[in-house]
Amino acid sequence: KTTKVSTTLPETNSKTNTSSQTPIEIALKIDENGMTSLKKLYSFLELDSKNYSRWCKRNILDNPFATKDIDYIPVRQTEERLNPKPTYEYMLTSDFAKQLSMTVKNKRGQEARQYFIACEQGLKVAAT
Repeated sequence: KTTKVSTTLPETNSKTNTSSQTPIEIALKIDENGMTSLKKLYSFLELDSKNYSRWCKRNILDNPFATKDIDYIPVRQTEERLNPKPTYEYMLTSDFAKQLSMTVKNKRGQEARQYFIACEQGLKVAAT
């Protein structure tokens, strides 16, 4: 069964050159360094904002397949230097953001899975 996947590119306000990016990289707002923020990924996935901290802990900090400084980089929020419990933003590699997007059990997660299945099918066709 062939799954049809939309290749319509989402609008972006970023100054990043998107000419060499895939549609999913544009949707995830991957920057010129190959990174996106957890907040951008979370927004793309259209998840409930009330569950952000718990989702971050489960999918980033407690994820046995996520490696700090390889898959993600914690960035301390500068305006909170004096806070004894500072908040962090997490910068994610493109590959790690894509992996996380495929694990979400909603419409956006399904779209990500369909996109990667379509890419694989395209590679199979190109190889024959």
